[in-house]
Amino acid sequence: MLVVFLTYLSMISLLFLFEGTRVKYSGADLFTCFNILLVIQTLVPAAVVTGAIALGFELVDLNRPFFQRVFDDLDSGTAMHVLLLTAMFLLILHLSYYLMTRFLLSTKQKKSKVSWVVSMDMWLAIVAIGLFSNFMLLQLLGGGVDGYISLIQLRAGSDTIIRSFLTANLYSLTQAFSIISVVGIVYFLRKKSTVGLLFAIVLMLFFALMTVSRRAIFIDVLLVYFVLVIESGNFYVWKRLVPITMVALPVVMFGKQFLASIAFNSDVDVSEVGVGEIVRAFMDIGITNVESWATLMYMHEPFRFGVDHLLSVARRVPDGLLSMNIQFPERIVRHSTEVFSGPGEADIPPGLFGQMWLDWGYFGPVIWGVLFGMQLGILQHIFGSITRSWGVTTAFVILLFVIALPLNSGSFDFTFSIDIFVLIFFLALIVRVSPARSAEPRSQVASVDNRL
Repeated sequence: MLVVFLTYLSMISLLFLFEGTRVKYSGADLFTCFNILLVIQTLVPAAVVTGAIALGFELVDLNRPFFQRVFDDLDSGTAMHVLLLTAMFLLILHLSYYLMTRFLLSTKQKKSKVSWVVSMDMWLAIVAIGLFSNFMLLQLLGGGVDGYISLIQLRAGSDTIIRSFLTANLYSLTQAFSIISVVGIVYFLRKKSTVGLLFAIVLMLFFALMTVSRRAIFIDVLLVYFVLVIESGNFYVWKRLVPITMVALPVVMFGKQFLASIAFNSDVDVSEVGVGEIVRAFMDIGITNVESWATLMYMHEPFRFGVDHLLSVARRVPDGLLSMNIQFPERIVRHSTEVFSGPGEADIPPGLFGQMWLDWGYFGPVIWGVLFGMQLGILQHIFGSITRSWGVTTAFVILLFVIALPLNSGSFDFTFSIDIFVLIFFLALIVRVSPARSAEPRSQVASVDNRL
């Protein structure tokens, strides 16, 4: 296990060194942000968990049955297997991205850039709709503090709360409003408007709290960070990324307990923070690794050849949108949940690398790497072909987030969901095409040093 731990550390270092070299003169781009996401969601958490085992902390109490089972059963063979799938995916991802960007550049015709701008009036209108939508959600659940307590119970799947069609759909939109609030943060940050920035921060916090998710605020802050990375041309790991992660850790550690204390009058114990709490937090952040380890240890299925992703789409189109009530096979997520924890538990997907393995075996990382590399290459090509502003950079960063959603679970169920459809619709309303004009000056691009 020590070899696996050290290999993960080496991969993190090599990835940042390679990325720093790649964007040394051009400045950080969308692919840089995707790589940072990979480090946060896969490499660092895997290094922490395997490192804890390698250093002799096998008997820590994680206070989460699924996490405890995987942590106790994880052997060096399974860890090495997932490490190999990770390395293959990273290699093919970078190669595919390089080939796609080179191909698109070779076919690019010389013409004036199209200018995209963000309409803040439309953003304010969407924010107003979001405030009304969330107010209605709270009112339907009892109003005020009681309504928020009921919302937490709704999110937790409590039997005491009746989940109606209206409340379910209003709640599903909370993430869309939380993410779209990032546009206001970046706009007022760029304009250096203290009042406007405070207004946007309050909105972001409100919408994030309405998601009743520990991840929501962290996602919003990370998206703002990505915009700053691209527009400054630098990715300051120690100056920005590490502090964001360190602030997020306590939220991940105790956020769930805090919400439970509000809704169910339970206690929050923050008196002792030991190895168990730290390992559990990183297993939460890198849950896709935990699920992948579990898949390789506990699931022994014939190759599925990507059918689960087709079913994810089909359940929304045509079944979901047209209410055709098609009887689809059981979702792989429900099967994996039953194997990992039991049929009555909330969804536990197979994980990114676990799903790769279930799909195609060792060809899984190759196919997934090619698909992700092509998507990112096309997105970056479009982004580089327009005259842009900070607002448009924010819109592309949000699109990057949508593309990266399967990293967290290996499933496209969350990509083809109502909140993501609405989020993309919001972006279509906000972004406008205008006559070509000069781009906003990008600070520090002339002297990019990519300090770590």
